[in-house]
Amino acid sequence: LIDCFVHRFSMLQDLMGAKLFDLVLESERVQVKYPGFLDKLDALERMGLLEKTEDWEKLREIRNNFAHEYPDKPDLMAKNLNEAFAGAKVLLGILVAIKIFVGRRTIS
Repeated sequence: LIDCFVHRFSMLQDLMGAKLFDLVLESERVQVKYPGFLDKLDALERMGLLEKTEDWEKLREIRNNFAHEYPDKPDLMAKNLNEAFAGAKVLLGILVAIKIFVGRRTIS
């Protein structure tokens, strides 16, 4: 069950960062000054889809922590998992914000 959560958290975070954000920016014809990922995050923040750019950076850090296994450090594993549970709420909040944003655009 935990492996499933970790996998889905990581996959959703990857997919949103690699595909969904670009699609939203393209659909709104938002030009980012530089093609860097932080500039994309800043644009999404200005659009109200991210509360803070730092939130996404924290989600990326959480996902990266899962890439390293620490079987001999159960306290660290528990810390990483607890951060991911909290981060999942943020991740899903961003996804819902994008869904609402896109829904409003398709109705107009």
